Amino acid sequence: MKVTLLSIACLMMCAIHFAQDKPIRIAVHYPISLSDNANNVDGIVGANIKYSIYESPILTLGASYTLDYFRNAEIQNVFEVKNNAFFNHLDLYSEFKLPGIQKLHPYVSLGYTLLYNSFESTANDFTYSENDMPFQSNEKTTDSSHGANLKLGLSYDITSVIFIQTYYQYLKIFDKEIYYEGVDNVAYNHLTIGIGFKF
Repeated sequence: MKVTLLSIACLMMCAIHFAQDKPIRIAVHYPISLSDNANNVDGIVGANIKYSIYESPILTLGASYTLDYFRNAEIQNVFEVKNNAFFNHLDLYSEFKLPGIQKLHPYVSLGYTLLYNSFESTANDFTYSENDMPFQSNEKTTDSSHGANLKLGLSYDITSVIFIQTYYQYLKIFDKEIYYEGVDNVAYNHLTIGIGFKF
């Protein structure tokens, strides 16, 4: 029985092995918003870290965390509303190995997104009484919502350590947001371009 169990364990280890060669990848990227809706924001910067959990001759499976920073400013009546939006993504990904094209790696990921918004509204020199008394109003509000995301991407190995990547990301946020009452199930479309390093 011991020999049998040992043989099975050896076969499993031979058939499946965990990634040991540079399992960590860290990248910085520029996120571009492709959305055209009430919650449209402009991309500023983003970063992500990937960890390879399982590797086979044809694919790599792993987990990743991504933080994207977007912001915008718009006028609503007499108020200027500024929004700093932080998209936090926790994903599971699958990266594929193409025969004959070892440096190019298409990948797909699916995961959970937490969106954190920091709003600041300002009204300057607005007459609000019969005495024409101007006032300056500053209000800061935060809001969080959650959703799901899907990524389709490509990475290319420049060297054994440096790579470039791009991916399209579709986001579905399920919660209402404070400054857009009545807006449910907001969809975001992002495109990112970046560079990273393997460790």
